[in-house]
Amino acid sequence: MGTAGSPGALFRRALDAGDFATAWAHATGLPHVDLEDAVQLVVLAGEADHPRYEALCRRLLIRIAEEREPSLHELRWTIERLQDVREGRGMEAGPALMKFARRGGSPGASRPKAPGTPVPHPGGMQERRIP
Repeated sequence: MGTAGSPGALFRRALDAGDFATAWAHATGLPHVDLEDAVQLVVLAGEADHPRYEALCRRLLIRIAEEREPSLHELRWTIERLQDVREGRGMEAGPALMKFARRGGSPGASRPKAPGTPVPHPGGMQERRIP
């Protein structure tokens, strides 16, 4: 079989087309899915309101924790972005999660240096202070 019809190429085309069901079907036959592709697959599952979304999120969080060794702040940021996807904000959260998967750090996230440091609220409209 040529590369155009390989499971990896079929998976990539389904991801690029935003077709969760087809991408998932091809992903299950692959020996490995890159972290960036796994993020994209999970975002598609959330946008499709797939019943496996939360299970896929848990698996993704485990991979991120093992492969990227993020801080607790970065893990919380990732969970918040995954929740954003579930709440219909995948167009904003998806690219941020992809950027995180590529570079291994949350975009624009800085760790507070001292208690009382203002941090943006996940909704972006309020601020709260770290105790």
